[in-house]
Amino acid sequence: MSAGSDASTRTGASLARPPRIRAFERLTFIALFVGMTAAVGEATNAAMAVRIAKPALGAWLAGHLFDLMAGGAAGFGLLIGIRAARRFAGRAGSRPRAAWIALIAAVVAFLPLCKLCVAAGRAGTNASDAAIESWLVGRFAYNGGETAFKIYLAAAYFARTAFFAAVSGAAIFAIVAAVAIASGRGYSSDGS
Repeated sequence: MSAGSDASTRTGASLARPPRIRAFERLTFIALFVGMTAAVGEATNAAMAVRIAKPALGAWLAGHLFDLMAGGAAGFGLLIGIRAARRFAGRAGSRPRAAWIALIAAVVAFLPLCKLCVAAGRAGTNASDAAIESWLVGRFAYNGGETAFKIYLAAAYFARTAFFAAVSGAAIFAIVAAVAIASGRGYSSDGS
């Protein structure tokens, strides 16, 4: 093997995707499922249907659907941010340890970050929402249009909250990776 191909192999290896962490993929799916299910439940007032069959569970759901939606959105965003930052980090993010440390840091900071991301997600309602509501009511009649608009608002709120949480998750991973690199544990030097 020539020296040129050896250098390109090393360069190609540094640009390769880091190994997958299946637990992160599962946690991301769970957070997305819980958050979106709660968002649709909040928008359609699904707790009332549950309250008919199981009054205690329905009452609990009515009081906690928003928290489940916000927590699911924040968790989903944090995990997406950590996973994306890990992919962009190259060799510094190739070790799963940095991702796990970032996840632990995100869990520790989850409640304050969740409140911050929810507050940031609330900003952004504007006049175009009225146009969307008008179009949906015209398309699906009043009751159907109002329900569709509430689902749209819940999904948009979920997306905005998840976006701000993803930025936070990427920042957490960047801090963890920077500390690992500064301490010499980010990756082993192979002379390049």
